[in-house]
Amino acid sequence: MEKCNCGAYPGNGNCPIHDNIRHTPGPWETSRGAQNYPFSIESESKTIAFIKMQTEVRHTTANAKLIAAAPDLLEANISALACLVSLRELLRLDKSENDFSDEVIDCIKELNAAIKKATD
Repeated sequence: MEKCNCGAYPGNGNCPIHDNIRHTPGPWETSRGAQNYPFSIESESKTIAFIKMQTEVRHTTANAKLIAAAPDLLEANISALACLVSLRELLRLDKSENDFSDEVIDCIKELNAAIKKATD
């Protein structure tokens, strides 16, 4: 079994991030919709969602693409969070004064909030 970016093994209750994920696994793709919907979001021939037509067709298309990218965006955020946590630890070991560590901490908080919003 492959380790999670957080260093734990997902699925055994030790991964603080992946063990809380309940959504249909990706990848998700956009598809021509059915039942009078312009698009649907599909995963392994399962329909995740239907996308209603917006006033602006470009918004409808953009919304469908963004929703389909959600699992990939979540994984990218989890990876970025793991990298930033490691960077924060390196900055703590570096005793020199730097303003960068506050930015890293702020970014970690933002990523944690976004991941929590997606997984709670």
